[in-house]
Amino acid sequence: MADFRERVMAARREELEAYEKYSELAAIAPTHELSLLIQSIARDELGHARILSGMLGMEDDIDSLTVRAQERRRMPDSGRFRRMVARIIDDELNAVSAYAQLAIIAPELEQRLLFLTVVADEFGHARTFIAILNPSRGD
Repeated sequence: MADFRERVMAARREELEAYEKYSELAAIAPTHELSLLIQSIARDELGHARILSGMLGMEDDIDSLTVRAQERRRMPDSGRFRRMVARIIDDELNAVSAYAQLAIIAPELEQRLLFLTVVADEFGHARTFIAILNPSRGD
């Protein structure tokens, strides 16, 4: 059970790191619409961290992150944006795998449900980031 708790704690840290990274990505997005989309994904990651905090019986100390993210100034940078998105796709796919493994070892059925819900979110994020890099040309 200690291994399970350690893995959940590590997943929580990764969700908080993803929130920070996506907040940065939103600030450099080439369009306002992409910035809004990525801010929404960042909030999903924050929600995942809150779920994991609750599962661990931890106090939610996440609000300070949101203040810092909201203070970021938008400075579009298309090249850096595309490089970050390319790396983030791998992060999201790795998260799908990690949460599926947590669902397998979770001792409670409700925990399995939560992990599989997060799997679906992370899969959706990966698909969204792939679409951002490969938009339909409509040719």
